[in-house]
Amino acid sequence: LSGAWAAPVAIDELNTDDDEFSGVLSADGLELLFSRRDNQAGVTAVLRAQRTTPSEPWQVVETLDFGVESATDAIWLSPDTLMVAVRTAAGNTDLVVARREGASFVVIDTLDALNSDANETDPWLSASGDELLFTSGRTGTQRIYRALLD
Repeated sequence: LSGAWAAPVAIDELNTDDDEFSGVLSADGLELLFSRRDNQAGVTAVLRAQRTTPSEPWQVVETLDFGVESATDAIWLSPDTLMVAVRTAAGNTDLVVARREGASFVVIDTLDALNSDANETDPWLSASGDELLFTSGRTGTQRIYRALLD
């Protein structure tokens, strides 16, 4: 990267009175997954926004349902936008992986074999889908872990 960055500009069509964070942009720049924390209800959700061209404004399409109490930050989106991994909050934070089916995502793995009684976060799945890197506090200190699909 060379040159100077322009001044940041708030994306007004996505921002609300609540907290928005942890955005992940698709490779083509037309889809954005991000977290929104409802400050009154104390619930965080992952939302999906789209636009038709990189110069068009964003439109929130849906709140993604991962079948858990609260999907939070630490979102990973595959380069082809067909898979997503997120940190969920239902007690300790755990990881789930979902696959796109039509316009929505459906949970395909709650990663029970990898999640522990500690907090898991920061998922990153390889393009082939057979390697997962993540952070876990299972030893009392946050460490980076690697798991391979058998």
